[in-house]
Amino acid sequence: AARALITSPKIIFADEPTGALDSKSSSELLNCLKEMNEKFTVTVDNGDGEAVVNEYSNREKATVTAGSVEGKKFSHWINAENEAIVSYDKTYTFIVLNNISLKAVFVENTETVEKEPFVTMDNNVTTQLISGKYRLSFNGQFYLPKDCTLKEYGMVLTPDTNLTNDNFVINSSSIRTQKLIMTVKNNANQYVINVNGVKPGVTRSGRMYVIYEDSNKEEQIMYSDTYVTITTD
Repeated sequence: AARALITSPKIIFADEPTGALDSKSSSELLNCLKEMNEKFTVTVDNGDGEAVVNEYSNREKATVTAGSVEGKKFSHWINAENEAIVSYDKTYTFIVLNNISLKAVFVENTETVEKEPFVTMDNNVTTQLISGKYRLSFNGQFYLPKDCTLKEYGMVLTPDTNLTNDNFVINSSSIRTQKLIMTVKNNANQYVINVNGVKPGVTRSGRMYVIYEDSNKEEQIMYSDTYVTITTD
């Protein structure tokens, strides 16, 4: 089953897929199949006129291309909901993980487009109830210029409240934190971090981070401008 799902196929022929599985594995597989059947909308404002809305299956690949604006040049794509940069590519290909609204940003022809490193995260957290406990799925994405070297990326997790961008960091001295390191990402540097076994009525917050070596060979750490908090039912 895992081999069939890993490529996110458009059609799955499942003849008794849970027949040889225990109850926990059966529940996880059925939840996964249900998740893959979800539909999401991608709203695109590419600069040519009115926004276009298209529907995609969960984890389906989508491609958007910026249009043209007289007297200006393309700079980057942003998530219109939080204005976070998601790509510097005029033609941007990504995996659809939830509803998203994208906007192409243009600048004056005389301006220089500086491609700065960034890490961002979606405001939406996907939840799955498995054997009485929740799986929380946080979505992140980052970009590094070619003269930078990736060292590590992932998410900082905490059960605490009273969070700020200053204290919600790795090895914080004022809140409890756990560092979840990721090793799998796609070509658009998107990744999903699953937090398993979360009990009902529990609050968890996550914030994405990236550790990298800059063009001067100095180690840097950056965090997403926002963090996401969720309380399970």
